[in-house]
Amino acid sequence: MRNPNSLCSILVLAVSITLFPAILHAASAGDALTALKKFQSRCETGISYRDYGAALADANFQVKEFARSKEARQNPSLAHHISEALSHYKFAGFLWQLKIESGNYSVGIYENSAVWQAFLEMYPDGRVLMKHREYNGDDLGNVAFFSEIISYIWKQAGSEIEMADALASPSTARKSSRAHNGPK
Repeated sequence: MRNPNSLCSILVLAVSITLFPAILHAASAGDALTALKKFQSRCETGISYRDYGAALADANFQVKEFARSKEARQNPSLAHHISEALSHYKFAGFLWQLKIESGNYSVGIYENSAVWQAFLEMYPDGRVLMKHREYNGDDLGNVAFFSEIISYIWKQAGSEIEMADALASPSTARKSSRAHNGPK
């Protein structure tokens, strides 16, 4: 006859695995950084709008799993940089979606728009992207091109990834390359 205590232990373990799988498999900082670096690499090599959301969802999953981990609670600065990198990529995706939804004729964000004001709240140094523009001989006024804005945001995400990478492994910190390509 089996020991009732061992049966009880097995039952508790089975219920725990079923109800709390995230506790058993929380992503590490390395997992989150790898996911972000893969996404960064896709942006650098020219990711399409069609692929952006799915690729971002993969990184988002790893970052969310890491954010719930004990490692994230023990190193809030590392968790902050990882979360910020993801936030930058999400905001770039929002702006890219805005461009797509407004049609191919929309080249950028105008100075007096609410979107520009929201951008400036997040990226005050991004003000340099606003310039008086002409396009195909038409005077557009003061506008920041979507491609320049998105590239700027991707560079900010790259900086956050570099800082997180340095915190995750200070002795072997590598310089991550930054996104240079704009959206297609």
